[in-house]
Amino acid sequence: MRKSLLITILAMIAVTGNAQVTLLKANKGFNFKYLLLSGKTLMTSGVDSTLWITDATPDGTIQLSPTIKATDGAALLNGKYIFSGTTAETGEEIFISDGTVAGTHIIKDIIAGATGSAPADHFAVLNGFVYFTDSTAASGRELWRTDGTSEGTTMVKDIIQGTEGSNGADSFNLVSNGNFLLFAAKTTNNNGVELYKSDGTEGGTNVLLDINPGLPSSDPNYFTAYNNMVLFLAKTANEGVELWKTDGTPGGTSLVKDIREGTGD
Repeated sequence: MRKSLLITILAMIAVTGNAQVTLLKANKGFNFKYLLLSGKTLMTSGVDSTLWITDATPDGTIQLSPTIKATDGAALLNGKYIFSGTTAETGEEIFISDGTVAGTHIIKDIIAGATGSAPADHFAVLNGFVYFTDSTAASGRELWRTDGTSEGTTMVKDIIQGTEGSNGADSFNLVSNGNFLLFAAKTTNNNGVELYKSDGTEGGTNVLLDINPGLPSSDPNYFTAYNNMVLFLAKTANEGVELWKTDGTPGGTSLVKDIREGTGD
């Protein structure tokens, strides 16, 4: 959730009761991102989307790069900020920042040049990697992962072989419950979007359950961890869109309740 730095400062003042308000930088429209292990706060400018770092002093509030602009997806891995960013030279690619100028740079130019592979969807962390989706001419949009290094940034699996991706940008609804990943993707070129599970490996990335068999999609989304289960919404021909649950096994994936009985959602 994006929060204004001003709101953060005012909240601190409300707690301490006797703090002074200090202007850090004017006309930047800062938005809070992450508190790093260094104790400094990472922010983006609402004016130009550049990354900034602050130790809550004017002199300690600096721009990390004038050319790298943060876009949407991001996650914190081992104290480092891994995010979707863009420059004029690379297009939209995967970047990293440790909160220093020298440590803020591209991880890998997946599509060389200014086109960009457009990392998207909810970034998810599992077993030392950040997972996201990316699009290339050869494979379309598929599941990728990075450990923060160029050599450790690879596609997990080309689910739909060839140039067609297994789902659209920001439609995978990628989530991690700490033990496995869940997301929505096509089962084949001719079938719908269904529930997938992944342990982060190619062999461990498969359809968990074809909830709405055939061409129609169940479009699982709104994944939420709850009591060792993951709750989500899915659509079937008989029940419409209703509440489902999974423990990560086919047998443990089922409708919770047809709240509005019949085909209505």
